[in-house]
Amino acid sequence: RDDPVVSKILVEVPGANLEGLTMVEDRVFALSESVINDGGPSQLIELGWTTSSSGTSTLQVLQQWTIPTPQAEGIAYVPGGNGGVGKLYIAGDLSRSQQNFPPNQRGSLDLYDLPPRVLNNSATPPSDSMSLRPTSVNAKTLNQGLLDSKIGSLQFFEGMLYVLHDNAIVVRVWDIQAGELKAEWPLPFVGGGFDKQWEGMWLERR
Repeated sequence: RDDPVVSKILVEVPGANLEGLTMVEDRVFALSESVINDGGPSQLIELGWTTSSSGTSTLQVLQQWTIPTPQAEGIAYVPGGNGGVGKLYIAGDLSRSQQNFPPNQRGSLDLYDLPPRVLNNSATPPSDSMSLRPTSVNAKTLNQGLLDSKIGSLQFFEGMLYVLHDNAIVVRVWDIQAGELKAEWPLPFVGGGFDKQWEGMWLERR
């Protein structure tokens, strides 16, 4: 008989609706869309391992920031040029923002500086007063040609930014430095009403 698969909850973040994860070296960043105000600000959360005096390691919230990206859905870290410090790319949904953008303009992509590291991984109380301010990618370029440009997930892989437009059922591949669309792949058809609202992807070279 095969051994049963054992799973374990590593961390619980009260009030959060986690939508994405990314790692920057040994740092883990989680993304939570707004759960209080539909279309309101989201949360960027840094998680880290802390060790108690008894030697037990637990995953905890180290830092938390309010970010203006509405209904954040995806996150990826894009390194800077020549090995420099990069930025966090966070996708949002503008259809539920105050401007109420139409479906073909709803996808957004905001760029955030990497927040300072907590010294010694000592957990600090999350504070809504800690906020980050982004710059934004040109939405017209990002969403061109899509009837519904909602973004479900992001991944930076082998020098390219992969953007999953789940309602349009495509993955787009961007050279983010040049601002050029390099490829577009249709997603496989899935029956039973599950062809949209795909929330994640992961690419690896085999």
